[in-house]
Parts: sequence; structure tokens; C-alpha cells
Amino acid sequence: MTRWLQAHTLAVGAVYFIASVVASIVIAAYQAEIKQYFREYPRKRLREAALNRAAGRLELLRLLHDNAYELNLWFISQVVDSIWLAFLIWMVSSAVYVEIAMRQLRGSTVSSLSPNISVGFGFGTVFGVGFGVFFGTAINVREVLRQLRDYEGTVRRLEEKVAQRSAVDVARQ
Repeated sequence: MTRWLQAHTLAVGAVYFIASVVASIVIAAYQAEIKQYFREYPRKRLREAALNRAAGRLELLRLLHDNAYELNLWFISQVVDSIWLAFLIWMVSSAVYVEIAMRQLRGSTVSSLSPNISVGFGFGTVFGVGFGVFFGTAINVREVLRQLRDYEGTVRRLEEKVAQRSAVDVARQ
């Protein structure tokens, strides 16, 4: 009787069938709550994230405005952080690359479908990710410098955005 459960293809199919039945029952039982959750929660989180981003940028601009020392420290910390992140990505990627190469040298392939998986994963990939980190930092620095050039206008817009979002959040509660 239980012999048919031990057959791999049948066991996987039975597990998927049981999981889909359970999921259908749960979804049918809590349909209204699930719809409400997906209508409100993502929007609320996005509003909170935008508010936090605007408030953080406003605080940063106020700190850096007319303060060359803080501007230099902030710039240096951005550069050092991007170098550190690129180094960490390089270390992890190199460790994965070495592990894949060592497994291939020992004769145990990573995947039976593609025994030469490390061919496509080289240092070009690692350098590409590192350049992405540096370009992301450069874009962030450029945006902050652009906002510092138009300090009064940017601060006014950010304050309006923070006040408007805060008022909407208070009204919703």
C-alpha cells in the first residue's frame, strides 16, 4: 500500500497536490483579508520608504550645506564604503569561483547539466559588479552635489514632501 508513496515522481506530485489544496482552502477562507492586505500594505510601505528617504536626504543636505569639512568626510566615506563593498563582493565571488574550480579538479561536477559552469563565471563578472558599485556611488554623490547647488529649492521641495506625506499618514490613522 505505501509502496506507491515511495516512487519519487508520484510522491512529489502528491505533495504538490496536497499543498495546492491547502493553499486553495486558506485563500478561500481568508479572501477578503488577503485582498485588503495586498491593497494597503505595499502602498503603506512604499509611502513610509519615500518619507524616510526624503527625510534622510533633507537631514544630509542640512548637514553638508556650508560645511566643507562634513562634505569631505561624507565624500570620503562614500568612496571608502564603495571600495569596501566591491572588495567584499570580489572576495565572495572569488571564493565561489575557487570552490567551483576545485570541485571540477576533483572530478565532481557542480551540475550534471553543465559540468563547465565556471567558464561563464570569471573575473569579468566580478569586475562588472565592482564597476556597478562604483557607478552607483558616483550617481549618489552626483545627485547630492546637484541638490546642494540648488540648496534652497531642494530643501523647500523635500520639506513639502515630508510635510505632505506626514499629513497623509496622520489623516489615514
